[in-house]
Amino acid sequence: MLNLEQTKELYDLLRGESEVNIKSNKEVEFEINKSKFYTKKSHLPRMTDEQAFLVIYILQEAYRFEEFIPDHYEICSQCGELYDSELEGGTTGDEMYCGDCYTEEENED
Repeated sequence: MLNLEQTKELYDLLRGESEVNIKSNKEVEFEINKSKFYTKKSHLPRMTDEQAFLVIYILQEAYRFEEFIPDHYEICSQCGELYDSELEGGTTGDEMYCGDCYTEEENED
């Protein structure tokens, strides 16, 4: 099962935000979960925040029985950061907020 930091690494990779080392004009190196990978720079994904989280959401829901990515990892509706909803944050209607963005005032109607 992926922990929150590993899930954030995947999220960053999908958004094209992970650190890469340029090895040559054609090859880059990047590291995920202490494993090194090599590919062409043009092959690295560059998804929007919403597209990247959709991939994570599909992995959470479709592979629920394997517990690949826990379904309590959410994306904050305000700041876009991933957070563990079992440890922090809250909801207002359909919106989900990390601990930094969630306040009691947002929860009042």
